[in-house]
Amino acid sequence: MTISTLRIALLVLTTAAAGCATTMIDDTDTSGSNLSSTRLTSALERKLREPVDVPTGTVIGRSMDSAVAERTGSLRSLPLQSFLVSAGSGTITCTVQHFVDAQGTSMMHREKCGDSDILRVQRAGERTSIAIADFNRDGRVDAFTDWSGPTFELHDEDYDGRVDRVIEAAERLSPPVALEAFGDGIEIVENGKIANRIREDADKDGRFESEMITATTMFKRTVSE
Repeated sequence: MTISTLRIALLVLTTAAAGCATTMIDDTDTSGSNLSSTRLTSALERKLREPVDVPTGTVIGRSMDSAVAERTGSLRSLPLQSFLVSAGSGTITCTVQHFVDAQGTSMMHREKCGDSDILRVQRAGERTSIAIADFNRDGRVDAFTDWSGPTFELHDEDYDGRVDRVIEAAERLSPPVALEAFGDGIEIVENGKIANRIREDADKDGRFESEMITATTMFKRTVSE
């Protein structure tokens, strides 16, 4: 699973969803007739037995302008500010527009730069709590990230107006993730816990067919050989 460098830079994604690096450790049991080895991995992935419909009725696929208007309706918009950003051998002009409350405090701002158009719900001096983005400037929302509580992300990576991938913090899930669903002999080391679940619609048929989980530490899997 790949998250583009641009998206990482612009949304500052904190979820370790990319890659599934596995490390073999020297813990092979040869004392009996059965050989077993232990592997550490940063993530576990499985194919869902029954595909799950992607969520509908979300902000994904909506007009970016209408999504911004809905969020900023109670705020006052300030004039656009322009700035230059280095791009390759040249520069591009970007803009930012702040939306302030009655006291003049910036509560949100909209950035347009190159192929990206992002609304950040971000009170002045604080971290971004919500980001809504259009990464190909077609006027439609294709990414939504909510950091105001346990992480929740929606992504439309082929820009067809439908959700392709959902990232959810484990605390949001009910029922919780069942570790045994990913195989036998799995545990989480060093008192870690499941961090996130990522579901993906790789063939873009409108249904999630696979899911991945990450841990705050590492997963340990004992495999008989």
